[in-house]
Amino acid sequence: MTKSQFLYILSLKTYTINNLVKEFNDYRTRMNDVILRYDNLVIKRLWNLDTNTYAEGDLDVKTKELLGLVVRQPADVTM
Repeated sequence: MTKSQFLYILSLKTYTINNLVKEFNDYRTRMNDVILRYDNLVIKRLWNLDTNTYAEGDLDVKTKELLGLVVRQPADVTM
C-alpha cells in the first residue's frame, strides 16, 4: 500500500467516524426535544441529578466523566 492510498483510507475512516458522531448528536438532540415536550417530573429530576453530578466541584468535570465510565462497566468486563 502506498502512502497516498493509506492517507486516502484514513481520510475515509475519519469522515465515517465524524459522520457517525454527528448523526448520533443530531439524533440525541431530536430525542431530547421529544422527551422535553412531555412535562414529566421524574425525567426532569433525573436530568437535573445528572447535570449536577457532572458539574464542576472538588473534582474537575473530565475526572467525573471518566469515573462515570468506570462505574458503568459491566462486572464481567472490569478486572
